[in-house]
Amino acid sequence: MKTVCAKEKAFLFAAAFLLCGALFLACGPSVVRQSFTKKECLDCHKKFADQYFPMKYVHVVTKEKKCEQCHIRHGVVPRLILKKDGNEVCYACHGKEKIGVNKANVHTVLTRGKCTTCHNPHASQASHLLKAEGPELCYQCHKKENYEKKTVHKVMTTGGCKACHLSHASDEKNLLVKAAIPLCISCHDPGKGSFKKAHGGYPVETSSCSLCHNPHASAQPKLLKTSSHKPVAEAGCGDCHNPAASPKPFGTTEKGSALCYQCHDEKGLKAGGVEHEPFRQGACLSCH
Repeated sequence: MKTVCAKEKAFLFAAAFLLCGALFLACGPSVVRQSFTKKECLDCHKKFADQYFPMKYVHVVTKEKKCEQCHIRHGVVPRLILKKDGNEVCYACHGKEKIGVNKANVHTVLTRGKCTTCHNPHASQASHLLKAEGPELCYQCHKKENYEKKTVHKVMTTGGCKACHLSHASDEKNLLVKAAIPLCISCHDPGKGSFKKAHGGYPVETSSCSLCHNPHASAQPKLLKTSSHKPVAEAGCGDCHNPAASPKPFGTTEKGSALCYQCHDEKGLKAGGVEHEPFRQGACLSCH
């Protein structure tokens, strides 16, 4: 009887051990998996999702929830956990050459490493993830009042800044889409009678338009600069220059101060007694 009881106890102990092991294997891994399930960024950043995902244009990496393409997963201060500094994080996908930052003239905002001045890195209601549409974006840095004076260049109201300027970089100064003179005559045909009449028949298309005109806006008619010389404002080019049809139309009829004294009172200008050296030498154009 004692032998049978010992065997029964051994059997019951073994059965209990196996049962416990089976229960551990069945339940244990489930408990472990539940405790260490990986959370996605948006599981916590719910306000972020509510703010950006309904917008019209969502950055591809944002839409695909690839936060770690730009951000490091762990960090103390969220703003400091980008994988790279400044624009370098953008250049990882948006190549420098594609943007054009290898060109001769680069938009200052880019050289300062601030793509985010113009673009929202996550989403926007404006195309290209811009923070605003049209000139309003440019007015974040460029003073609006300088571009909305009494007379505004028509192209500013139709095509906006991008009609003449590139956003990122250009081979031309002032980020122009092409050289200044070809750019102007692409809209203002120098062969038209109205153009010739406005300029007294002079071949002004061979010179810089911005010598006399403000390309954006002006308080004067015809976009003339506020400080335009009176003969210029009245299309009286012949008052100082050779006739328009002459071999050298922009040559002057007199040299030095003799040209200016045709209109300006020489005695009145010299009445002060002490003469500025350039003025005494007849070099009016050294200052004017």
